[in-house]
Amino acid sequence: MGIPRLIQTLQPFAERAIIGNNNPETQLTSNDTTSIHPRVRLVVIDGPSLVYHVYHRLLSLKAGQQEKENAKPDNTPRHIELSTRHPLLFQPSYSEIIQSVLAFINHLTDQHGIEVQKIYFDGALPASKSDVRLARLEDGRKKLQEFRQLQSHLGSQSRFVHRPIETTSSIFSSISKNDTQTVKRSSDGVQQQLNPEALFHYASPLPPSFKAMPTPPFMVAAVIDHLRSQLDLQPATSFSSNPQPLPSRSALIQLVPAEADAYCAAYARKKGAAILTSDSDLLAYDLGREGSVILLDSIRLSTLSEEENAKQVLLGTRYHGPSLTSALGISCTLQRFCFRRLLDPTISTSELKSRCRKPLNSRLGAGMEEKWRRFIQQYSTDDVDCQQEEEAYDLARYSHKIPPTQLQGLDPRIAELVTQLQHPRPCSSVSGTEDKGPNNEETTGDEDGEYDVHMYLPLLIEDTSRDSAWSYGSSVRHLAYTILLYHTPILPPYIAAAKRRRARRIKEYQRRGSRIVGLPLDPDLNAASNEIEPQVEKLLQSIRSHEQHFASQSETTIETTLIASPSRFWKSFALHLVSEQRLLSAKPPPNNNWAESYLTPQHMPYLPSSWDDVHNQASVEAVLYNLRILKQIASFAIRYDSSRTNEDESRDKNGVTERVRALIDVLASLPPIEQLMDPEQVAMAPPKPEGQARATHQRPRHDGRKDAAAREWHSQPRAVPMQSFK
Repeated sequence: MGIPRLIQTLQPFAERAIIGNNNPETQLTSNDTTSIHPRVRLVVIDGPSLVYHVYHRLLSLKAGQQEKENAKPDNTPRHIELSTRHPLLFQPSYSEIIQSVLAFINHLTDQHGIEVQKIYFDGALPASKSDVRLARLEDGRKKLQEFRQLQSHLGSQSRFVHRPIETTSSIFSSISKNDTQTVKRSSDGVQQQLNPEALFHYASPLPPSFKAMPTPPFMVAAVIDHLRSQLDLQPATSFSSNPQPLPSRSALIQLVPAEADAYCAAYARKKGAAILTSDSDLLAYDLGREGSVILLDSIRLSTLSEEENAKQVLLGTRYHGPSLTSALGISCTLQRFCFRRLLDPTISTSELKSRCRKPLNSRLGAGMEEKWRRFIQQYSTDDVDCQQEEEAYDLARYSHKIPPTQLQGLDPRIAELVTQLQHPRPCSSVSGTEDKGPNNEETTGDEDGEYDVHMYLPLLIEDTSRDSAWSYGSSVRHLAYTILLYHTPILPPYIAAAKRRRARRIKEYQRRGSRIVGLPLDPDLNAASNEIEPQVEKLLQSIRSHEQHFASQSETTIETTLIASPSRFWKSFALHLVSEQRLLSAKPPPNNNWAESYLTPQHMPYLPSSWDDVHNQASVEAVLYNLRILKQIASFAIRYDSSRTNEDESRDKNGVTERVRALIDVLASLPPIEQLMDPEQVAMAPPKPEGQARATHQRPRHDGRKDAAAREWHSQPRAVPMQSFK
C-alpha cells in the first residue's frame, strides 16, 4: 500500500547490483570507479507483486504491438478492423500470464544462477486493512465503469471476432515444432516459445484504452495453481543452480495465513536474501544487516562493457538498509527513516534527514512514541516463523487453529475465508474495525458469541450497467459457505470458553449497481444438517443429468467425455445454469449464436467483442468460480472435520458428510483456472502455403460441425428452468 514518496526519496541513495552468479569474475563499478556494487544471489519473491508485474509487462508489450500495427501506412480492411476492435482482444490470457511468470522465474535461475528460496503469496489480510480493501474495490469499480464508457461505441449487439495474428505479442518468438520447451500456439498455427528477455526491458507507457482495462480477476490464483503442479513435476535443479538440496516443493510456493510481506521480510532477515517486490512497504521492515529489497520494475538486462559479445547480466536497484543510512548520513535505522517519511510526506530530503537525527519526542508532541510503537507493530515479524511451514505439524498444537499446511490447496480468497475462522470479527463490527489479537487484547461479540467472516469477491470484467455477474450461481457459493460454517465451528482460544461457539455468517462484498456493498449471508446452522444434504443432492443430480446429455451429444461414454474435454463440459454446465437463472428472473438467456461460438473450439480463440458478449462470459465465469469455491471449501471442511478426534464435535450426522464427499468426487474433474477461463482452442492445422489466402472474418471449426458442447446447448430444453439449489 506504500509509504508516500519513500522510493522517490531513497532512489538517489540506492545502488545498482548484479542479480545472479553466472559470471563471478565480473565486477560492476560506479561512475567514479572507486566502489564495487554488490552481487545478489539469494532471493525471496513477493508472489502477488511478481504476477502483477509480469501482467503489466505483457500488457505494455501488446499495446506496443497494437501501436505498430496501427502505424502501418496501408489501409486494408484487416488494418481498420484491428484498430477498432475491443481492447480486451489484446488482454493477456491466463495461459500467457502463467507461461510468462514461469519464464521470468526460469530466466532468473537458469540464465543467471539466482537461487529462488521462497515465493510467498497472501493467504489473508488483517481486518485493519478492510477500509483500504473496500477503497480498492471501489477504485476498481470506477475503473471498470470508465472502461465501459470508453468502449461504449461497441454497443450491445453480439458479433464475432477473433484474435488476429498481429495481436500476438512480440514476446513470443517462433520456434521449430520439435522444440520440447514450453510453447504456445499463435493464431497462424505456428508453435511459439516465450522470449523471457522481453520481460526485462523498459515497459512503454500504456495508451488510455489499456490503462483503463481491468485486470483478469483470477490471475494470482491461476499462477499459484499452475506453479504448484509444475514444481511437483520438475526436477529439483530447475529453480536453482545451487548443487545443495532445495527446500521441498510444497515449501517453495507458500500461501501463508497472513500478508506475504511479513514472511518475505522474515526470510530475508534470517537468510540475508533480497526481496523481489513492487511494494515499497517492505523497506519499513527490519531486514537485518544483509537483507535488502529490489523493486521488480528496476530489473534490466544489460552488458558491462562495450564489447560486441559482452555477456548480459541482470541489474537491479538494491535498497539495503545499512548502505542507505550510511549514504544518507544518518545514524538511525531505515525503519525510523521510513516512519519519519510517513509522518511528513511533503518535506525535503534534507529536512527529513535533520528530523531523523532528533529524538522522536522532540518538537513533535508527546504522542510520537505511541505512533512509533504502532508503526513498529504494523511492520513486525515477531509472530512469523518463516521456517515453520517446512515442519511436520502436530494437530494437537492447532486445537483452535487451522494448520497452515491445509491452506496450500486453496486459492488466496478461499484461504482468507478459512483463516478468518481463527480470528473472526464480531457481528456488530463495522467495516474497517480492527479485530483484536490473541496476545493482549479482548474481543467484543454479541451475547451469543457469534461472529462474522468476510468474503471479498473480485471485480469481474462485466457490463457495469447490468446486474452483477456474481449473482449467477450464487446458490452454489452459498452452499459452500454453509458447508464451511457447519463443518468448521472454530473460534480462537482467547475468547472465553462460555462464548466459544462458531462463526455465524458470511459478509460478502461485491459490486451491486454503482457501488460496492456488503451483503450478510446468515445460514441457519441449526437446520444445516437438514438443508445441506438435499441441496447437495439436487446439485449432484443436475450435474449427472448434464453429464449424460453431454456424453450423448459427444457420442461417447461419460468417462471418455470428461477426460477428453472437462473444460468444455463445465463451461456448458455453467452456461446452462446462467440461462436457467435468467429465465427464472424473466430475463432473456444468452443467445444461441453466442453460446455456440463460446463453446466451440476455434482455430483462433473466440473473445467477446460486444458488451452482451462480455457480460455473458463474466456470468459464466462467475458460475465456474463458484463451483471452484464449492470444490475447495467442501474438500477443506471434510479434511478438517475428519481430523478432529472429539466425537462430540463430529459433524457427520444425517449423511451430510457422505453426500459432501460424493460432491467432491464429482467436482474433482474441474480443470485449472486457465482451462476454465481461457477460450477453447483446438490443435492447429499446419500453416497454409504462401500465397493461399486465409479468411479472417469467419469462425472456422475444426471439422465443419458443431462441437459436442455446442450441440448439447442447442438440444437442451430450456423452457422450464431448474429450481435454485437454495
